Amino acid sequence: MSDDDRPLVSVIIPLFNAQKHIEDCVKCLRSQTLHLFEAILVDDYSTDASFKILERATGDDERFTLASNNGPKGVSSARNKGIELARGKYLYFLDVDDQLQAHALGQIIGVNPGHGLVCTTYFKKYDHKPPEEFNHEIGENCELSSQEIFEYVKKYVRKPYKYTLFVHCWNKFYRTNIVKENGLQFNNDLHQLEDVNFNFQYLQHVADVRFLKNGGYVHCVRSDDESASKFSGFGIDPVIKCQLALKSVQDCLDTKFKLPKEKSEKLIDHLFSTITIMFFYRMIKRLTQRPDLSTLKQIRMWIGSRELKKAIDNYEVQKGESRLLKTLIKISPMLSIVHAICRTKIRS
Repeated sequence: MSDDDRPLVSVIIPLFNAQKHIEDCVKCLRSQTLHLFEAILVDDYSTDASFKILERATGDDERFTLASNNGPKGVSSARNKGIELARGKYLYFLDVDDQLQAHALGQIIGVNPGHGLVCTTYFKKYDHKPPEEFNHEIGENCELSSQEIFEYVKKYVRKPYKYTLFVHCWNKFYRTNIVKENGLQFNNDLHQLEDVNFNFQYLQHVADVRFLKNGGYVHCVRSDDESASKFSGFGIDPVIKCQLALKSVQDCLDTKFKLPKEKSEKLIDHLFSTITIMFFYRMIKRLTQRPDLSTLKQIRMWIGSRELKKAIDNYEVQKGESRLLKTLIKISPMLSIVHAICRTKIRS
């Protein structure tokens, strides 16, 4: 394939039972000012009319490739299928129920091709409210050196809910050659934090990051959808899988940033504890809105886990966080649950 024929960007869209979002997704891709892209839509064995709608919506537009998993394998497997098929210079991930503004893909033109990773702001849109832009606490267009990436990662480890640049895989342009030549993939065993795991694998192979404002990615949060965040902390062996997801963060601290093992382990203990507490609050919120025994069992499993009891000693309470919660987790899991239910503000 000549460079003239090669798409500049491969947009990878995993989907499952997404029939109500497909036409809008295809429409926003067709409206892009950048025409030199390919869109790879990977159906994870939907049981609704998703694939038929895909065929109708994409028509004879050769920029759209339709693929499917051989059985329901999850979003990570679907993204990996897209990576396998990608021909573009850059990879860009899009969730089928989100949207792209018309300039979103075109902004990569003019960016220094030497940058290993290009990240952007994104918009969060709740139902019919105006979208709100999130800048990951960076703000302006800039280039982050390896040292500046390290400083940002340390902030992320302390407050992962605030410093979110490397939390999601969407709103980013990855170099396809870096991904493929290093065999980088999403972990098929992970159904939460798989983006974090992938991003920190990738960071180990880049020297700098370009950050752009007005990124054009619109993350849609719909009150009537059962989004993944509503099931944070759920699943089979969620505690072990959370630690598995964070392994790439520690690997990055160890190998890229050359931190002493003891220091990186303490930082990961803090990160694990913080994410556990975030999951904990979301599960409490779900429990108060829709009481059920399974949610309560999940909460007790997390709070009573050996992994958390070990890691919580290295959890350092940050400004604005509850100072009581660490003590309650160590003393009594049930007191922790009561404490969380009684809080008037639950982090979501």
